Amino acid sequence: MKDADELQRFANLALDQNLLADTRKDALTQIEMRCHVKWLGDFYLHHLSQKDWWGRLEKLSRSTKKHVQSI
Repeated sequence: MKDADELQRFANLALDQNLLADTRKDALTQIEMRCHVKWLGDFYLHHLSQKDWWGRLEKLSRSTKKHVQSI
């Protein structure tokens, strides 16, 4: 739950249009760092295969990188 809460906090920061661009970019960078197989990839989610989970993390990683460029 701690990691989920932390991710939610970073997502809220990244989406807050009232914050400075650097703050939002830093939040996205923190999310992207957690998409690594050795960070969040270690979690077991009974409703997803490991391949599906890693695919979702990769998709989130690509999305954060793309969003950083648009800020």
